[in-house]
Amino acid sequence: MLDGGFMTTMSALTVDLLDGEGYNGATLFLATAALISTVVAAYFAREALFPPRRRLVVRVLSPVSLLHADAGLLGGAEGVAGITGAGGVEVSRNGEPIPDPYVVTVLLRNTGRHAISTAQFDQQRPITIDIKTSIVAVLSPAGPVAPATVEAEGTTLRFHPDLIRQKQEISIQLLTSGRPGPDLTVSEHLVDTRVDVERGGVDQHPSAGLEQHLPIAFAIAGTVGLITLIIADVLLGG
Repeated sequence: MLDGGFMTTMSALTVDLLDGEGYNGATLFLATAALISTVVAAYFAREALFPPRRRLVVRVLSPVSLLHADAGLLGGAEGVAGITGAGGVEVSRNGEPIPDPYVVTVLLRNTGRHAISTAQFDQQRPITIDIKTSIVAVLSPAGPVAPATVEAEGTTLRFHPDLIRQKQEISIQLLTSGRPGPDLTVSEHLVDTRVDVERGGVDQHPSAGLEQHLPIAFAIAGTVGLITLIIADVLLGG
């Protein structure tokens, strides 16, 4: 059996912890531990409910008319030549003149936190960009990607599945017959990847990601409110 003096000591210690400064300190400690555990739980809940998303920005720069510019813009593309005559600049490809020639630059920029791999291309379907005017040729290399990755047909540019590393930007220059229309369309089937389209540097979509931070924001706000009430109770009631 326990000694009566020991029981008396434990009872007194329990009373001290549940009353006065000991109780207030224990309450603050538990509240702080609850805050930490809530934030940690909210973080892992966010990771489970909202996995890290990738973001690809498709930007189409303002087209440049070759009839009002130096033919050197062509960059020595195979089969394409600029001829200066009395009437200005004439552009031809394989000996065939190109009416109303333009150079259009399309940029693909990975601005997310993770690389976009071929696995993100659902059923290996390409990204297609319809610029609404005839594409004569792809002028410049598409960057550190395989040549077969970039393909042009009719008015459509296709970017087939390939690795786009984090912060990587791929530049594609196109020679077109006619000025591209402002209503170009981008079609993609990327998994877990947000695709934004910029025309002339203006983002066509509002910034996203707020919904991913709401669980943590609500958890922190609720816990901070609880701790504030406890502290106020301790200060005013003590």
